[in-house]
Amino acid sequence: MSETFRQCELVQGCSHQVAWLPERGAKQGAEVELKDGTGFWRVISVDQVQITQEQAQSYGDAHRRQRGASDI
Repeated sequence: MSETFRQCELVQGCSHQVAWLPERGAKQGAEVELKDGTGFWRVISVDQVQITQEQAQSYGDAHRRQRGASDI
């Protein structure tokens, strides 16, 4: 069975971001370290929608393509 992910809002100081986290780390108040090397983030909210690992990968790929195409 594939791992499930939840969309979470994260905060680090004054910075906020949204990320899909594995179910095991998607707990409000948890401290998580992202793969991008930006240090630890605190989870401040967790969405109820679950997606599979394949869906999360697809969303990430689409985001990277959009960023590349938009020159941001």
